[in-house]
Amino acid sequence: MSVDITLESPMKCPHCGGDLHGGQELFSANITHNVIPMWRKAGVFDAIYESDGKRASDYIEALRAGVADFEKNYPEYEKLNSPNGWGLAEDALPWLRKVLAAFENNLDGYIRVSR
Repeated sequence: MSVDITLESPMKCPHCGGDLHGGQELFSANITHNVIPMWRKAGVFDAIYESDGKRASDYIEALRAGVADFEKNYPEYEKLNSPNGWGLAEDALPWLRKVLAAFENNLDGYIRVSR
């Protein structure tokens, strides 16, 4: 089982000019649920699991702080590796960096989360 996180570009309403959800896919990534303990430790669980329908800009600071903590305390995250080998810090950190970069490059993007 895994989580999919996608960023979509905002669309403009032809009538009022307001932002609509459901634009072009800008980024998509998938990772196993087995890394949830790492996301909780890094403080990014909400950014990954509870962000559906919100903007990428809402989670930049949390993601930056999470990446920084993960990098600074990497051995502590390795202790949270899944025993079955599906959910390792060596995979989770690069994935989190990619999500952060995508969010930073698409601040107005809408987040879609599928679990």
